[in-house]
Amino acid sequence: MRTLQGHGTRAGYYRLHINQGIPVCGPCREANRVYNVKRRRAAGMLPADEFNAARRAPCGTAGGYKRHLKASEPTCIECRAGNARRHREYMRTRRAAA
Repeated sequence: MRTLQGHGTRAGYYRLHINQGIPVCGPCREANRVYNVKRRRAAGMLPADEFNAARRAPCGTAGGYKRHLKASEPTCIECRAGNARRHREYMRTRRAAA
């Protein structure tokens, strides 16, 4: 069996796992994630996990309702009300255009 040199590093992530097709282990995945967070912060960008949280649709909106559905979560009362508001507005403008 082959020994994993560079295991738990970003180089190991690419050389051992990505290039050779070996399934990615936890330490190498974490090393790559840490590198990407540092690189994005140095470039003045939000890391991917913070970026996604910043863009997440808030509860009480139609987008929040869709987020719950996509995540297979039960929808909260605020999101159901926000989606109902959006649907009422859509139907009102649709009737007005007809």
